[in-house]
Amino acid sequence: MQPVPVRVTLPDGQTITANVLYRRREPGGSWWYTLELPLTARDEDAAGRSVPSERRVTFAAPYPQVQPIPGTDYRDVPDHSPCDEWRLEHSRYGRLLVLHDGLCWSPDPANTERIAPQAASDLLMKGKATACHLCNPYP
Repeated sequence: MQPVPVRVTLPDGQTITANVLYRRREPGGSWWYTLELPLTARDEDAAGRSVPSERRVTFAAPYPQVQPIPGTDYRDVPDHSPCDEWRLEHSRYGRLLVLHDGLCWSPDPANTERIAPQAASDLLMKGKATACHLCNPYP
């Protein structure tokens, strides 16, 4: 899929252009968008000199902070809804368990296991895991 740009109003009032990775309709009917923004970062070349490079930052924002750009085709933006695949991430920094849906980009594959939807729901309900703040799964 080609990048699909949108306008995003940030909490401080700035407006930026970001690319939509996917959108998700929440149970209450609101839409949330997972977005990507390419930023400049500093790397070093073989001689140890600083050189610019690109780093992509992924973040989430709701409608109406996300607005379409006139003339842009949004038909191919994937809708992401609750799925049958859930992943449980064991934090490298302690006993924290983080629940992710199957399409979330953020978990470390080395510290993640697949779990059934009922097991995911039980962990959340009993407070034994926390939901990822990016994909916000609700099994």
